[in-house]
Amino acid sequence: MSAAVANQKRTVPGAAFDMPTVVTGDTSYPAGGYAFTPASFGFTRISRISSLRANNIASAVSTPVIEPNAAGDYSSFKLRLVVATTGVEVATGQDMSARSYLFTIEGH
Repeated sequence: MSAAVANQKRTVPGAAFDMPTVVTGDTSYPAGGYAFTPASFGFTRISRISSLRANNIASAVSTPVIEPNAAGDYSSFKLRLVVATTGVEVATGQDMSARSYLFTIEGH
C-alpha cells in the first residue's frame, strides 16, 4: 500500500505552478515514511514545498516532516510522520488511513 495523492487546482505564480495537494495515509505506515517523486504529483521537477499541515483532526496527533534527498533537492523525498507528544516516528505498520496532510508544492 502507499499514500493516496489528490492534486487540487494548479495556480500559476510566474513560470512555475503552485498546487495544493492532499496526501492521505494508508493502512500500514512504511518504515522510514512515505516516498514520493515529482511524478507522484504530476510534476517533472519540484522547486519547493511551501507549506505542509494536518488536513483533519485525526492528523493533528502526528507532525508531518519532509525529508528531501539534500537541502532543496526534491527529486525524491519522504513524508515522515512524528508523534507530536513524543517526537518519535510513527510505528511501522500503523494504520494511517484516517490521516491526511495538505502540501502546497511549487514546480514544473
